[in-house]
Amino acid sequence: MSDSSNGRTPQVEPVSPELSEVGNLDSVCPYCAAALEKKPSRKKKCPDCNNFIYVRTRPFDRKRVLVTEAQRDLIDVEWSRLLHQP
Repeated sequence: MSDSSNGRTPQVEPVSPELSEVGNLDSVCPYCAAALEKKPSRKKKCPDCNNFIYVRTRPFDRKRVLVTEAQRDLIDVEWSRLLHQP
């Protein structure tokens, strides 16, 4: 849904306040906090802990963050909620 006045998707409040701060903005593994050589732009395995690091855009501030699998699911649910509002 887009706001006809400015063509952008309206901001919504997260279901839980902590969701607005999910993920790492810096190039740090969300599982083991190991520094990464550079911030990935898509899913990749952490060279230290071998867990998959996911890259998502938070719906509330539109920032690209590095997240765990569980955090990825939370962000995906929030995007679904935002995009399917009546």
